[in-house]
Amino acid sequence: YLSSGLSLSSYQLEVSTFMWEEGPRLKMNLKLFPNNTALFNSGEVLRLRDMFTGWLITDSDIFGPYELIDFIPGWYENVLPRRTKSSLTTGATVGIVIAAFAAAAILSSLITLIILRRHSSQISKRRNAKKIQMKIDGVKDLTFEELSNSTSNFSDSALIGQGGYGKVYRGILADGTGAAVKRTQQGSLQGSEEFFTEIELLSRLHHRNLVSLVGYCDEDNEQ
Repeated sequence: YLSSGLSLSSYQLEVSTFMWEEGPRLKMNLKLFPNNTALFNSGEVLRLRDMFTGWLITDSDIFGPYELIDFIPGWYENVLPRRTKSSLTTGATVGIVIAAFAAAAILSSLITLIILRRHSSQISKRRNAKKIQMKIDGVKDLTFEELSNSTSNFSDSALIGQGGYGKVYRGILADGTGAAVKRTQQGSLQGSEEFFTEIELLSRLHHRNLVSLVGYCDEDNEQ
C-alpha cells in the first residue's frame, strides 16, 4: 500500500523496523531505493519528500493518518536546497507513525485541544522562573483552572485516551468549544523552550485527519 501510494515498485520500499506504541500507533522506519539505478535523481528525491511532507499518501482503513518523524538525508543533503533538511537516500530511513484507524475515528470526531506540561526538577524553581512569552495567531493561552473546569476536574468519566505522555480528556471550554485536553504526566514534562517549540510546530499542522491545536497551558508544574 505504501509503495503504491508513493508511485514506487514494491521492491523499492523496505520496512526495516517497526514497533507498536501506546495509542495504539505503529512506528516504522522505512528505507527507499531507486529503480534499477545507483542513485535517485534530485527530482525524484524532491517528489518523494513532498509526498510525505504534503500528506499526499492517501489514507484508508489500512493506512493513516500518519505523522512524519524525520528524514535522514545522507548523501542527498548536498543535492537538495540548503533550506531543506528533509530528503531521502539509498537506504535512507524515514520514520513515520501511523495512528490506528480506531483511534483516528474517535479523535477526528472532536475539535481538539492539546495541552502540554512543562518539566522541572523543583516546583519552587518552576514557580519563580521567568516564562517565555509566546503569541501565536489562533492559539489561546489558557489557565489550568479553565481546563480543570472544562473536564470536571479531570474526571475519569471524561477520559478518552492515555499513553506514555499522560492522559487525554473530553472537555467543553467556556465558549462552548468541544476539545480534547492533553494533560502531561509529571515524568513527561518538558522545559519551557522545548514546550513552546512543540506548541509552535503543532500550530502549523493542518490535515483533515489531524486534530487542530486550540490552545495551551503552562502554569507551575502543569502543561
